[in-house]
Amino acid sequence: MFKSIRIFFIRYAFTVSIVIVALLIVQNALMTFYGEQALKKKHETEQAYREVNEMLDASTLFINLMDLGLRGIYMMKKENFAEPYDIAMEQYEDNFISLENKLQELDYPHMDQVETLKEQTERYAGLITRGINYVKSEQYEEAVRLFESDPGFELYTSSRPIIESIEGYITNMNVEATARYNRIKGYTTASQIFTVALGIPVLIIALIRIIRQERRILKLFKNLKESNQRYIYKENGTSKSSKNILKQGLIIEKIVANLKKASSFIQNITKGNLDVKWEGMDEQARAENSGTIAGQLLQMRDQLIEVKKAEEKRQWITEGVANFSDLVREYKEDFDTLSKKVISFLVKYTNSNQGGLYILNDTEDEDFLELTSLYAYDKQKFENQRIPIGVGLIGEAFREGEIALYKDIPDNYINITSGLGEALPRNLIIVPIKTDEKKLGALEMASFELYEEHHIEFLERISLTLGSEVASSKTNVLTKKLLQASKENEEIMRSQEEEMRQNMEELQATQEELERQKKELLDKIAILEEKLAQK
Repeated sequence: MFKSIRIFFIRYAFTVSIVIVALLIVQNALMTFYGEQALKKKHETEQAYREVNEMLDASTLFINLMDLGLRGIYMMKKENFAEPYDIAMEQYEDNFISLENKLQELDYPHMDQVETLKEQTERYAGLITRGINYVKSEQYEEAVRLFESDPGFELYTSSRPIIESIEGYITNMNVEATARYNRIKGYTTASQIFTVALGIPVLIIALIRIIRQERRILKLFKNLKESNQRYIYKENGTSKSSKNILKQGLIIEKIVANLKKASSFIQNITKGNLDVKWEGMDEQARAENSGTIAGQLLQMRDQLIEVKKAEEKRQWITEGVANFSDLVREYKEDFDTLSKKVISFLVKYTNSNQGGLYILNDTEDEDFLELTSLYAYDKQKFENQRIPIGVGLIGEAFREGEIALYKDIPDNYINITSGLGEALPRNLIIVPIKTDEKKLGALEMASFELYEEHHIEFLERISLTLGSEVASSKTNVLTKKLLQASKENEEIMRSQEEEMRQNMEELQATQEELERQKKELLDKIAILEEKLAQK
């Protein structure tokens, strides 16, 4: 029996080895396919994670807007201060519908909790509505009792476990998708290394067979050559005769060299060296090797490069938003300083050359955009600049309410001044500053370099935060003006009250004097009448 096995092994060893290598190649292709699917699933899960978190943040924002509307109308006794409440009431139900649809799509197991969260928010909205009605009907004591009951804290206490459950669920999904992708990536790398490790012994066995049976191995060498061209790496150039190839062992050398290249390529990829090159691989050779291991490895490397670039851009956006938020928190009490810090930070962080911040001035007869801060501009030229709505690139972008990107800037629009002289920027971007659908200003930046998608996404995200701060600043200014007007009115009323009190005292003294004179006159008349009676 052992003899039969030995004969079978000697006779078919090379064929069996080739089949194993081919199966491993197929396995590598399948692992690459599954890796692409896992990467796609990972990206989808990350997107869902961001969307659900944005919806949960929006839900909290709408609750805060309701509370802000009630407090605003209570403090100022004007219905326009309830605008945040109106905005929240118009949008919070749509946000819950989107959240429910998304969680159903993600197979969230506790949809009843989402319904409970919605009912709790609706009850809170009802209480806020009742409080606003109290204020409108001047039932201020009822409104105060509503404040003292603090329904917002009750909503926060009851809704927090539900929100944490949802966040935990989508976080686990994201972690599982990432872990699955990493496992498949590890299996793929191990499979490729195993293929390389198995291929070298196979080549050694083939070499021994060539020495023993030249004629038979010559045919096998031809097949091996075709396999090398088909599966590992297809080289260009003139081919030599079969005898010369056999004698010189060129096929073995090429296959070993190609496998070593593959092994070295995989090791470099594993170490994170995504700049590794496949020696001799030009554009024509790459087109011809689209189905070989070399081509698949290059394709895998390119995909990893794209993933790395995307991750770096995402990290750049995340860090930028975090730094911007820290800047806003630090200077939020002083908007003038904040505007200067903001434009300086944005110009430097986006590698731009110039930047200007324009805020809507709606306090005069005609609305216009007013330059509040600048960076690297000619200060004398742009000082106190006012731009009417709809006029010029900035005015038009503000009116449209959409980000405007210009790659061909009009001549003489603006120059960048540097140590090398003056030059026109290649690229200009104008980002409207707004909250929800209310436009509050515009951010203009110019650069010699083109703005990419991640720059635009970053500027779009920070514009929302900046819009909130602009709106808050305007609200604070208006509140201060109203308080100042209230104080002035109070002083006037006090002055008038004092003047009236003095007039009343003078009138009373006059009346007392008249009474005294009347009494004296009556006394004189009585005396005269008595004298007349005596006569």
